[in-house]
Amino acid sequence: MTALDSSQWMYASGGFYSHTIDQSLRFEDGGSPSLERDQSSTTSSSDKAFTFSCWVKRGNFGSYQALLGTEESGDREYFGFMDTNYFIYQFNNGTNLISNRLFRDSASWYHIVVAVNINESTAADRQKIYVNGSQLTSFSSANYYGSSDTVNFMKSGIATRVGGLNSSNAIPLDGYLAEVHFVDGSALAPTSFGETKAGIWIPKQYSGSHGNNGFYLPFDDSGAIGDDESANTNDFTVSNITATDVVPDSPTNNFAVIANDKGGTSQDYTEGNLHANQDGSGAGSYAAKSTMLVPMNSGKWYCEALSDASGGSGAGLGTYTADTINRVGTASYYYTGNIVVANDVIHYYSSGGIYQNGQQQSGLATVGDKDIIGMLVDTDAKTVQFYVNGSAAGSAISMNNTTDPVGAQLHGHNTRPFMFNFGQGSDFADRSASGSANAQDANGIGNFYYTPPADAKAFCTANLPDPAIDPAQDEEPADYFDTQLWTGTGSGQSLSNFSFQPDWLWFKHRNGGSDHAIFDSVRGVNAGLSSNNTNDENTSASGSQDLVSFDNDGFTTGTPSQYGSLGSNTNTIVTWAWRGGGSASSNSAGDITSSVSANTESGFSIVGYTGDGTSATRTIGCGLTKKPEAVILKNRTSDSVTDTWFVWHTAFGTASPSKYMTLYNSDAVAASGVFVDSSFSDNSGNALFAVDGSYNGVNKSGTTYIAYCFHSVEGYSKVGGSYTGNGNADGPFIYTGFRPAWVMIKRTNGSGNWVILDNKREGFNPDQDGLDANSAGAEGSAEQSDFLSTGFKVRNNSTGNNGSDNTFIYLAFAEQPAKYSNAR
Repeated sequence: MTALDSSQWMYASGGFYSHTIDQSLRFEDGGSPSLERDQSSTTSSSDKAFTFSCWVKRGNFGSYQALLGTEESGDREYFGFMDTNYFIYQFNNGTNLISNRLFRDSASWYHIVVAVNINESTAADRQKIYVNGSQLTSFSSANYYGSSDTVNFMKSGIATRVGGLNSSNAIPLDGYLAEVHFVDGSALAPTSFGETKAGIWIPKQYSGSHGNNGFYLPFDDSGAIGDDESANTNDFTVSNITATDVVPDSPTNNFAVIANDKGGTSQDYTEGNLHANQDGSGAGSYAAKSTMLVPMNSGKWYCEALSDASGGSGAGLGTYTADTINRVGTASYYYTGNIVVANDVIHYYSSGGIYQNGQQQSGLATVGDKDIIGMLVDTDAKTVQFYVNGSAAGSAISMNNTTDPVGAQLHGHNTRPFMFNFGQGSDFADRSASGSANAQDANGIGNFYYTPPADAKAFCTANLPDPAIDPAQDEEPADYFDTQLWTGTGSGQSLSNFSFQPDWLWFKHRNGGSDHAIFDSVRGVNAGLSSNNTNDENTSASGSQDLVSFDNDGFTTGTPSQYGSLGSNTNTIVTWAWRGGGSASSNSAGDITSSVSANTESGFSIVGYTGDGTSATRTIGCGLTKKPEAVILKNRTSDSVTDTWFVWHTAFGTASPSKYMTLYNSDAVAASGVFVDSSFSDNSGNALFAVDGSYNGVNKSGTTYIAYCFHSVEGYSKVGGSYTGNGNADGPFIYTGFRPAWVMIKRTNGSGNWVILDNKREGFNPDQDGLDANSAGAEGSAEQSDFLSTGFKVRNNSTGNNGSDNTFIYLAFAEQPAKYSNAR
């Protein structure tokens, strides 16, 4: 393989990473891979302390998999992942430390540090496990080393394995390892190996000693994979791993693989989730989707797929879109027979045809055993061109969906296996014919069998466009949205953990029943609203109000009198905060002049206006550069009008009259004269939303109203999204293009609560602490979803957010953009 030089990496990463990692080692658990060393001579620096650090990208789930282990000798030791995807540390052949956190993200990389110091007087300090720089503290089983115990790793006479346990009980890793360190004799902090930049945990070059029996495995020499590049030369013996398993997929340039979300079908993914096949059941079909989708207008993208057998005329390579997953739900992960039903899927069949909602071209090159299909996705021209063994097959096909991100998809039929190459290796794990081109993409990245078309890029994060809110420019999503947890004292408090002055604050009591409390800088601190009822603004006299001020880095509360969600004694509170545009300014872009606090970079604005009573459609300026995809609107005083919370969402479509929902209750979507979506407009960069002027609930003369407006920003927010449930605890995956920080979900075709999840209250997967915007109740305890590096996956079968064939809308904000996001 060809490694990238530093100039290519700097181009690819935009200089974000101070320490780049050029490669990783692929482990295929079905092949019994092994890196083993029997430390037979040098005395350990200490048999009481060590530190292990690695970056790991998971492949298949569902089995025990060790990161580091020792031979079976009565006192075996290992740590890694359980078959249930919890992290486990086992020693003395049965004493376990098991996390409550689940590790089910296979689209990106985890950084794992295990630091042991048995000499610590407090048992819980003897074993510390860190994930992406943060310590695991929640365990279902917490049995620690005793003070007289010793560790067996890298100990004389006991073999140590990286990526496995031992020959009799192998539990091999499935996935990728990069930058493996073992420091003998010292328990180090994760900051020795990583650092936080713009809210993202990234690699850092280790500069310390590895101790006598330590080692460093960078896997940067495919001819000597087990070489220890520390000062110790504690080299490992390699078994069932070859040079083709050294790939450029890494924590600083994450490549696409097959999404580890099989939708309930019998699919078998191997070779680091690049090879797809049926699981041995005989006939059938599968659709194996890439973990990475690329946004429209981001250039040309190329991948290859090798046919690993003959047969199955319906098999081949094609596209899918985020809308395919979200709209169709789990059913989109496979297809029925030879028919690809989704309108936005373009597919090349091995029998020599191209399909898009029916056959488009026929009589093209057939695909046999070891033939290679190439695919060029041009997101600028909105076309897809296929190649067979390096030659163009047919003409380019125009995409039906020209707005949503697009990914690559393998279709298998009648056991026809395929193997992807997104640039990881032209050898296809020793499956390809000789004479591969070892070609790179337009940016000098990757390793392809055939030379990619001009200007084409590999499906990897280094090639993704810079997000609008860009960590490489020292920006992060938490500069525009963040969550804060605190406990009330019954008196005024100043909370200051935000990196911005909030303009919209939403408070909720977590451990008991209190109304939601919503404040914004347009209405001011003495004007609260509750999302769970239709009450007027809850104003209070100056000096005694629940909220006293919006501060530079947080807020100040008074003595709670109206809202327990603002700090009654011992109440645990969550506060969600959005950054607007500061003090309101007058906006005369629409029919009705409004007062607006708008943040055009994050696609969010707060809009206050006074109704004029005109019966025609009335447009209102919201200060954004794009028309809203969602609007939440409330009249501030009843004034003898309907005083509900109205919600408009672009997923409702363009039916006339426009559809709407109500935030304060669980009702289904309704149609009535509230919004007029046909009159929403970009308005030359001064966007408008529109209401039915004849309806007093949104436009009574002299009545004041407040609206919160949103549109999607790539890598930061997903506003217009919707999905279809499957009624299964293994629910649909919803692609957002970022690792979420906050999600609100609502069923549209029937009753269901407005479920709110965030990344702070639980702090790890699975998230099971939902709060409902339409209820004053405490947070729940049912498993809800996983927040993952590129979206979220629903993890229950309730009608509220995953009923079979039920439709749902959602609003989501990012913790980290997909270009840089870690696995969660």
